[in-house]
Amino acid sequence: MPRGEERAMELRIAYCYDDDLRQAANRAGRNYWYRYIEEILDRLGLTAEPVGRAVLADPAGLARFSALIVGDLEAGQLPTGAAAALRAWVEGGGLLIGFMTAGLEDLFGCRARTRLRRPGDDFCQSAFFELCEHPLTTDVHSPVCPEQRLIILGDALALQPEAAEELARLYNLWGAEAGAAITARPLGQGAAYYFGFNLPQTIWALQQGRPID
Repeated sequence: MPRGEERAMELRIAYCYDDDLRQAANRAGRNYWYRYIEEILDRLGLTAEPVGRAVLADPAGLARFSALIVGDLEAGQLPTGAAAALRAWVEGGGLLIGFMTAGLEDLFGCRARTRLRRPGDDFCQSAFFELCEHPLTTDVHSPVCPEQRLIILGDALALQPEAAEELARLYNLWGAEAGAAITARPLGQGAAYYFGFNLPQTIWALQQGRPID
């Protein structure tokens, strides 16, 4: 498109959220960490709309948004046709962000090599990650200790990029490299970004700390 005809895309953000998943987790005595995505977006000053899982397979529903965040859904929780609909949406200019989302490996362009499990409860650390040199990671790290690796609370997936590029490297608790921690895949006019850990869990646990009984 000629420079004079370029138009800024309006940022319309959605996050996939179904309260039945929160209720099920709470009934089982587990925290539903993804609920914290609302507060994260608010702190970033971003307005976002919650949408149900059905939208993931609905081209018309997806077309309403320019960016979509999906949490740690299991493959069986995705609606039929979600992979194809999301791929077409991304290729058309959508920005997809997944936090340990299962069942969309071909779309994100990466697969899990292994799972680094926390040695204790949900507030325990399982790994570190280090941002790679990349235009998307410039100035993201705090300037106070730029060489300090960042911690992951809860389990982490060691990723193997296939059609994606690595944005962050994953290290186990002993400092050994384990794979990629965050990946990016440009696709058509859009892109798909994958976090191999539950970002809302890490941020919530770091900020709130372990509850005292």
